[in-house]
Amino acid sequence: MICLIMASGADAQAVAYVESLRAPNVSEAVVQGNAWLFHRGQQCYAATPRHVLVSPAEGRDDRFARIVVVRAGRTPVEAEGQRCAVFKTEDLAVLRVAGVENLADCGGVFAGVADVDPLLAQSQGASLVTAAASGRFERSDLGIRAVTASDPGHFWVAPEADRDRLTEGMSGGLVMIQDQIAGFLLSVGSDQGGPSAGMARVLRADRAAVLLTRLLDGTASTSEVEGSCSTAVAVHGAGPESGLNRASAQCGASVVGWSAPSASAATRPENLLGANGPDGRWRATATGELSIDVRLCSTPQPRISQVTLSSTGCQPGDDDAMDVEALVRGDSEGSYSSLGYGAVPRSGTLTIGTGDPLIGRELRLRFVPRDGAKHAVCAGQLTVR
Repeated sequence: MICLIMASGADAQAVAYVESLRAPNVSEAVVQGNAWLFHRGQQCYAATPRHVLVSPAEGRDDRFARIVVVRAGRTPVEAEGQRCAVFKTEDLAVLRVAGVENLADCGGVFAGVADVDPLLAQSQGASLVTAAASGRFERSDLGIRAVTASDPGHFWVAPEADRDRLTEGMSGGLVMIQDQIAGFLLSVGSDQGGPSAGMARVLRADRAAVLLTRLLDGTASTSEVEGSCSTAVAVHGAGPESGLNRASAQCGASVVGWSAPSASAATRPENLLGANGPDGRWRATATGELSIDVRLCSTPQPRISQVTLSSTGCQPGDDDAMDVEALVRGDSEGSYSSLGYGAVPRSGTLTIGTGDPLIGRELRLRFVPRDGAKHAVCAGQLTVR
């Protein structure tokens, strides 16, 4: 899970508690840590140390995290994080977060971070803000122990007192100097290869901002990062006559929410939009209903008359008998209207909607089981007209 806590003085940035999950057994918690939550546009993200999700030495390559957004005085929001990128040159990974409808609950709007050099020059003290699984944040006093020219983009800290002992679960916590974000704790432990034993390495916030900006802008090189966190994914079948954007054949769409972790890394939700080629599929297992949320073109507002779902890529035994309803709304604040429903195709295709088109840019596919047992859903390409 990730417990989202607003860090005092962090200008609406958020520190989070992270619990990675190992697919396909997504009920298995693997590693705990912290993350920095922020949003850009309408998408919520979580940045966490890479080693929380990936460790070749341990045979770990985890793509999901359970998320609980804790809001002061209000009911927590359950959500999910899916890894979208891993940096090769830095201990940093990014997850796309789904299920947080109010972006104010996902930290601040992502923007550049102030230069950290003046903060390091003015103070020898810092504090570490971390979130606990209990839904509370904790603050520990740190001393800035080393800033070395041989290690650009980082500095080293150590606890000021025994009571402020650093533990593995604190990786990813916010390091604050003079109540401003100065960095993110990376490695903790008795000896992490620093200038002396007992120090912990910190990724400077301004360095992280540069890396994340390049990632979200799509300008990061393949030698620097693996994966993409862009929301501009082409809709399978979109074109001048698709109804998504008759003024242009270029119509972007993205999966922005999904209610259950994918059964495997090869069956992620983006496959519905052609991210894994024509034979790609989405598959998930859960108890109760499942849903997928897709955001379509923003301008002009699309008119949706038909939704077609195929069984391409699905194999016998991949799914159980389920019904699916297609729902459309104008924006993230409006209510849904039903386009129609039918049985999830176990072979061939299902087309929903033959009447008047609905105007909207948010499409939800709601999968409803025919019994109350744990069930699986498998779906191939999604075409919207």
